[in-house]
Amino acid sequence: MYELNLCLTLEEHAVHYGDMREGLGGEYMANVLRRPDGSAVIGMGTHRYILGWLGYRVLLIGNSRESFDLIQFTKNTPWTFVPESKVTLPGAHGTEIVRAFCFLDSHKTVLTAGEDGQVKAWSGE
Repeated sequence: MYELNLCLTLEEHAVHYGDMREGLGGEYMANVLRRPDGSAVIGMGTHRYILGWLGYRVLLIGNSRESFDLIQFTKNTPWTFVPESKVTLPGAHGTEIVRAFCFLDSHKTVLTAGEDGQVKAWSGE
C-alpha cells in the first residue's frame, strides 16, 4: 500500500511537457541524464531523409541530416529547456539510432552507443 500511495503522490506533482520532438527539432528521445550541478541533459536524435517522386513511387534521394543533439535542461521552477546551448554530434551513428550516452567529465568526453553495435567517444576539445 505504501508504494501505491508514493506513486500517486509523485504523479500528482509531475509536470508533463508533452511530445518535445517537434519543439526541440528531433525525431526521437534517447535519455535524460543528471549532471553534477543538478541540471540534466536530454539526448535527441534526428534522421531526416530527402524523398522524391518518380511516377507513383517514392524514392530515397539521400540523407539530409543524421545527428544526435545534447540539450540542457535547467532546474528552474519549472524545469526549462535551453536549446540555444545545444551540442550536436554530427553523423552520430549514421543511419542507426543512438540508444545511450554518458559523460566522462574528467576527460571532457561524451560516449554514445548505437544500434550499429558501436561505442563512439566524442571529445570536447
